[in-house]
Amino acid sequence: MIEARDEGKILVESPEKVRKMSESQMPPADSFDELDDLEVDDDYQDSEQQAPTESIGDVFWDEYSRVWKAWKFVMRSWFSMPGKLSRIFIMELSRLWKYWLGDPVPPRSWEFRYPRHDEI
Repeated sequence: MIEARDEGKILVESPEKVRKMSESQMPPADSFDELDDLEVDDDYQDSEQQAPTESIGDVFWDEYSRVWKAWKFVMRSWFSMPGKLSRIFIMELSRLWKYWLGDPVPPRSWEFRYPRHDEI
């Protein structure tokens, strides 16, 4: 049973009338014959067949290069740490000196920044 409200009045239609309306609105079954061609696609291949075959050596060297790049990144950041800390120390001493003299203190030119999710 379908109910609809029209300006406060409830309109009710019987299930038989609704079924007849929905059957009359359906397209004839003959109109679906042209869709049969879409079911079979001769050019389709599974993704497993399309994937290039990689040898164990290729996979090993690919992973090895990633590990090597990560190791170089970590070592470079560790080796650059003393220089960065000394520059920060000098800049903070300069800010402290200007504050003690009463000069305007410049804003910090460095900041602590946590890596974003895509950088990890």
